[in-house]
Amino acid sequence: MIANLCFNVLNGHDYWLPLTLNTSDPLLKWQDPSPLLNLRYIGLSNYNYKINFYNIRTLAITNLAPPLASTASAGDKRDLVCKTSIYAHRVSDMIEEPNRMMLPIEGYAQQPLVSLEKAIAPLIFIVPDIERKTWLAIENSKTPADGLTSGESASIILYSMEWSKKEESLYYILNSTLRKEKRDLLQPWFLYLKLVLTGLGKLPSIIGRTVYRGVKGDFSKNYQQGNKIVWWGFSSCTSTINVLEQEEILGKTGVRTLFAIESKSAKDIRHHSIYPDENEILFLPATQFEVIGQYQPSKNVFIIQLQETEPLYPLRHPV
Repeated sequence: MIANLCFNVLNGHDYWLPLTLNTSDPLLKWQDPSPLLNLRYIGLSNYNYKINFYNIRTLAITNLAPPLASTASAGDKRDLVCKTSIYAHRVSDMIEEPNRMMLPIEGYAQQPLVSLEKAIAPLIFIVPDIERKTWLAIENSKTPADGLTSGESASIILYSMEWSKKEESLYYILNSTLRKEKRDLLQPWFLYLKLVLTGLGKLPSIIGRTVYRGVKGDFSKNYQQGNKIVWWGFSSCTSTINVLEQEEILGKTGVRTLFAIESKSAKDIRHHSIYPDENEILFLPATQFEVIGQYQPSKNVFIIQLQETEPLYPLRHPV
C-alpha cells in the first residue's frame, strides 16, 4: 500500500511523502533506513497521517484528510532523509571558544533546585519557543535512567534539542553566553544551570577513554604542545571516530583538524537526549585540557591529542 504521510518538522513546514507500508504487520514499520526516521507507528488507513516530529522516540499520529499528492520538493525530501547527525555543529563548535582565561563560572550553585518549568522562566524572552520545548522534554522524561529525577533528565533533554535555526537553540544561546566575558549575562541561566549540572553530576564519568571532536580547517597553531586550554561552553564529542566523516563535521576531503581527547569527567547523555541514537558525549563547561601532541598524517589532516586536566583553581563551582 502507498500512503501519503505529512511530517510537521521542527521548522514548522509540512512535507507530504508517499511511503510504502507493510500491511501484514499491525505495527507498521517505516521502510527508510535513516536513523532519524527509524520510527514505528500504529494504524492503517488510506488517509494521511500527521506525525508529531518533535518527539523522536514516541510519535503521536493523528488521522488527517484523504491522501494528497506529495508537495515536498526533491530538496525537501533530501533534507528529511539525509541529515545524518543532529549535533554536528556541537561537535565542531570549539572554533567559537575565546581561547583565553576568563573569570570562573559561578553564582548558580547557591540557587535552589527547582522544577524545569521554574528553571526556564527567566529564559522565556532569551530562548525562542522554550516553553513548548520544555514541555516536550518533560514528556520524554517520565521514566529517567541513572537515578536522575524527571526534571534533571528533562533539563538534559532540553539541552540536546536542536531548534530549526541552530542559533535559536537553547544549547547555542547558553554556550554563547558561557563564552562571553560578561559573567552577569549568566544570571538568567542560574536556575537552569543548577538543575542541568545537578543531573549531569549524577551520570558516571568517562575515565581514561578517548573521545573525539573535529572541525574543518587547520587549527593546529591554536593548540601547541604543552599549552593548556579551557573550553568554556558545554563540549560535545563522539566516541565513534567515523562519525566525524560526515560532511557536516569533517567530511573526507579538504583541510581538517581532529581532536582526540582523553577524558576524566565527560558524560554519556544518550539516555537523556532527544536523539538517543546519536551517542553524544558531553564535557561540562570550563573544562581544562593540555595539548599532549600533534600529528599530521597527510597534508590536509591534523590530529591534536588533548588530555583533560585539573586547573590550579576551580573554574566552575560544584553544585
